[in-house]
Amino acid sequence: MSTKATRLLNIKPQEMCLPTAWAYYLTFGYDDALSAADVAEIDAFVEENYPLAFDVIDVSEESYFSRYHEADGGNHILTQVSDYTVRAA
Repeated sequence: MSTKATRLLNIKPQEMCLPTAWAYYLTFGYDDALSAADVAEIDAFVEENYPLAFDVIDVSEESYFSRYHEADGGNHILTQVSDYTVRAA
């Protein structure tokens, strides 16, 4: 088993609220529906906040609009979000 896989198994899953549009990219690496700027924003968020590991376990089927989520950067812009279950460190 790789070091990254072992590290992820030892991290307790946590819930977080993130933009719904990020789901396919964070889960499967599928970025065709995102702009290069969006991909750069997602990558920066993950690298800055979770440099050791970030793995999406599940994304809720329900989405909703919120001004507050883990990646809002203090901007508080109304965004469609979903609840993610992740292993992150």
